[in-house]
Amino acid sequence: MPSGILTVLLLLLAAIALLFLLLWMVPVRTGGRWSCTEELGPSAGVYWAWGALRVSVELIRERTARVSLFGRTLKEFSLQEKTEEKTAGPAAPPAAGEAGEKTGEAGEEKKSIRGDGAAALAAHGLKLWPQVSPPLFAMLLQVSFGHLTMACRFGLGDAAATGQAFGAIAAIKGVLAASARVDLRAEPVFTGRLIEGEGDGELVIRHPAALIPPAIRLLIIKDVREMMRR
Repeated sequence: MPSGILTVLLLLLAAIALLFLLLWMVPVRTGGRWSCTEELGPSAGVYWAWGALRVSVELIRERTARVSLFGRTLKEFSLQEKTEEKTAGPAAPPAAGEAGEKTGEAGEEKKSIRGDGAAALAAHGLKLWPQVSPPLFAMLLQVSFGHLTMACRFGLGDAAATGQAFGAIAAIKGVLAASARVDLRAEPVFTGRLIEGEGDGELVIRHPAALIPPAIRLLIIKDVREMMRR
């Protein structure tokens, strides 16, 4: 084998080994944040970070995606909303009785299709569960809880519903009170509708390379590949 080809192969193997080592040693952090104020309205975003590389997406207010390295923005994308194509002209409106019948039939047909599809998906998922559960659990073992913080004032417009929601938050806070990585603060407002505050959370994938073997085991399953094609 010529020395040039051998050198290229050795460099390629070294690059693959280095990438695998980095995927094993450097964790992936993924999380999200939200905020809502009376002046600016709601805002939310998600991010994925691997070492110095970070991808962040603003979902509501700015609707942008940014790719940054060492805190410096490399690329910024604008997430444009899809506009529906306009038709050449409006169709002639049907008679009132006919329109009502068609609307009712269409609604029933959609409900039937959705119900049948959900039932079929649930049955298929239960059938696949014994095969997919071992690799899924292996992947979940690599995920750890980073932090969760929330500080808000909220009112649901109904005192009873607001009280129930506050009770649920208090129960969750009580269960997670022993963890220093959880800080939940909520103040109920029993008059009117209101949501003000901010919060964020993060999950950590300790060894991203460890996700590769169980992911391959998932893809080997024929039924899983068929579901992905659909």
